[in-house]
Amino acid sequence: MVMADTKISALTELTAPVSGDWVPIVDTSAGATKKIDWVAIKTVVDVVDYGADPNGVADSKAAIDLAVNAAGNYGAVYFPDGTYLVNSTVTITNAGVKLYCNTLRSAIINFSPSSSSSCFKFDLPQSPGAVSNLWFLSSDTTYVKKAIEMIDGSDFHIEGVRI
Repeated sequence: MVMADTKISALTELTAPVSGDWVPIVDTSAGATKKIDWVAIKTVVDVVDYGADPNGVADSKAAIDLAVNAAGNYGAVYFPDGTYLVNSTVTITNAGVKLYCNTLRSAIINFSPSSSSSCFKFDLPQSPGAVSNLWFLSSDTTYVKKAIEMIDGSDFHIEGVRI
């Protein structure tokens, strides 16, 4: 993709990506020199289309796993407004995945594990990714819980998240 020189901070935020949108990815793996590549979002998937329950009654973990896998590398996983019960860790190994909701904190992730764990675990070294406009809740104080865990991640973007 060819684009005029523009500061990253001057770019318009992509809050509702669709397949084919281009997003900047900053690669810092080459050391101190930063290289910016443009990557097309390949797929945008809706967690409800994969069986997630936006009413917070049924565990949506399996449906979110399916949606993340369907999104693939540099895909976006959309959470419509609602409450999503998640009882165990969703592990994300695809590069550049964005989890998002369009409206600030109108998608609530009710994380209720049966042991100490993370809700979303991004486990792909040196991979960018993003979480935007999600609200993490848990009323259980029995276990240690992490909303977002990154394993050797880089260039990760978190915006509009409430924990």
